[in-house]
Amino acid sequence: MSSHPSFRSGRDNEKTLLRTTGQVARLPVGRGVERRVVNLAADLREEGSQLADVEVADLSTDGFMMRCPLDLAPGALVWLKLSGCAPMKAEIIWAQDGRAGCRFTTPLYPAILDQIIAGQAKPGARRLFTPPVPQSEAGRNAA
Repeated sequence: MSSHPSFRSGRDNEKTLLRTTGQVARLPVGRGVERRVVNLAADLREEGSQLADVEVADLSTDGFMMRCPLDLAPGALVWLKLSGCAPMKAEIIWAQDGRAGCRFTTPLYPAILDQIIAGQAKPGARRLFTPPVPQSEAGRNAA
């Protein structure tokens, strides 16, 4: 199995994230795919029930972890709807204390994962500690 180019081997068979658009995440031994730490609002529907608002806390090509107000049972099938994406079917693997880990029934393509992550990118930083350039100087610098 090949590693993603943004990972390198660390101590005790851990993988360390070298660069990412989101937060830095460490992958435990045995975790086979890159996991992105995110903060995404989504809709979740358990088969035969109504939509619920959930927060996706991490996401990979294989699945996701979410914070959810529903009482979900392992083995249940759900549909996750992220903004800009078609609903994705997943199986609840574990659920505890308002959180649940889910596995997609059909893994995401890596490009789709990158598109979802890029869609949550924050706008550029504003200058907070340096004064703006006065208009008279800005005109001279442009000439």
